[in-house]
Amino acid sequence: MGETGGRGAVFDSNVSFDARTILLVERNGRLRSSISAMLAVKRYNVLEASTAEECFLTLEAKRPHIVLIGSNFAGHEAVSLAKTIKNSPRHRFTPVLLITSEDMTGRVEPVQRAADWKQAGITAWIKEPFIPEQLLRIIEMVTF
Repeated sequence: MGETGGRGAVFDSNVSFDARTILLVERNGRLRSSISAMLAVKRYNVLEASTAEECFLTLEAKRPHIVLIGSNFAGHEAVSLAKTIKNSPRHRFTPVLLITSEDMTGRVEPVQRAADWKQAGITAWIKEPFIPEQLLRIIEMVTF
C-alpha cells in the first residue's frame, strides 16, 4: 500500500529511491565528467548517460533521486526526454532538472519555452555558464 507524500502524492512504500543519487544525461564527455566530479565532491552518487537510450536503460535499473539533463540535448529533445521520463509511473515523481544554453531574456518566446518545459515535467532549469553553488542550491531545493 502507498504512503501519502507531503504534496498529496501517493508513493509505493515498497519502492525506494536511491537517496542522493543523480542521473546526469549529457553528451559532451568533458562536461559530463566536470559536472559529475563537482557533484561527487558534495557526496552525490552520480550515474552517467550520454544518450537518451542510456538514460532509459539506467532508469530501468536504478531509481535516482534526480535526473539532470545537460545542455547538449537541444530544446525539443530535452522536452521529449523529460516527457518520457515523467510519463513513466516509476519516475513520475522524480525531479527533472535542465541545464540550458538557451537565452531566456526575450519577451514572449522565453515565457512560452518555460511553459513548455513545465508542461513536459521539467522541475527547474539553470542557464550555463553557471556557478557550481547555483546548481547545488537548485538540487537541494527540489529534493531534500
